[in-house]
Amino acid sequence: MNTQGRPKQQPGQLWDFVCKHSGILPSEIGKSNDFAQWMIRKRLSRKGLWICRQCKNNNVQQVKRGDGRTGFLGRAKHLLRAARQTAKSKGYASPEITADEIVTLWFNQHEECAACGSQISLQTGYLDHDHTNGEVRGFVCRNCNLAEGLLKGYTHEQFKRFCSYVEGNKIRG
Repeated sequence: MNTQGRPKQQPGQLWDFVCKHSGILPSEIGKSNDFAQWMIRKRLSRKGLWICRQCKNNNVQQVKRGDGRTGFLGRAKHLLRAARQTAKSKGYASPEITADEIVTLWFNQHEECAACGSQISLQTGYLDHDHTNGEVRGFVCRNCNLAEGLLKGYTHEQFKRFCSYVEGNKIRG
């Protein structure tokens, strides 16, 4: 028996979530529909519950944008989590920084790319870090992030030669 005074979720029944959204639960435990999403509480036992899909999607979008209940710190945590997952899947060192340090770094950069100085937003900035040791260098724009990735194999001399080539061959307009 449910001791919390609230009826137990049953497949196929009409359900009112705490958020005031209501609808029909999926016909089987573990399934999801347009109204409810199954969320596993204990992975080994496969126990879980249905959560409101609309509120879950709204919360995810708020964290990605950096607003809502979690605000800017939530966006920083999302960036860090995504960077760590990418690093793990690609086999390089993840960024050695906390979410609080990301917030401090962002505000110290004044919404500017650390490499070229162009304006960036939290959604368009990339957290640049050394893939060998995880040391964070700063937030960079998309172009600088791509350039850094393409030029990382260059020696200092090769890079200087490349820069002088670009400077010497500018299109005159």
